[in-house]
Amino acid sequence: MFRYGPNLSVLNIRRSLIIKFGRRIAESLIAILLIAALISGAVGDWQSLIVIVLIVVFSIALDVVQEQKAENTVEVLRRSVAVTTSVLRDGRPVELAVPEIVPGDVVEFSPGVRLFSTRQRRRRPKLSTI
Repeated sequence: MFRYGPNLSVLNIRRSLIIKFGRRIAESLIAILLIAALISGAVGDWQSLIVIVLIVVFSIALDVVQEQKAENTVEVLRRSVAVTTSVLRDGRPVELAVPEIVPGDVVEFSPGVRLFSTRQRRRRPKLSTI
């Protein structure tokens, strides 16, 4: 665990609101609309300038609010779901939380369990009785 760190697939990366707004303004369609608004203002069409800027600001604000709500929902779900699995560690079955699984642990699967992995799957040798 100390060598590899926790077995987490998604890190919680939350950006500030300023960065979120900046990323939206840098999008090509938004940039084109803002350039069109500047051109409208330069030729004296103040109504078009105001309408375009208001629509862009409203669109960006709505997008950022939705992203913020989605991030909050994901965080609540992540905290509410504690996923554990059975692994063979040092030859003994142990029940562990998924972030505690490290390379070398053999994960045990039972019928009906879904497997999402790109690793090789080891099969148990068939046991026979004489």
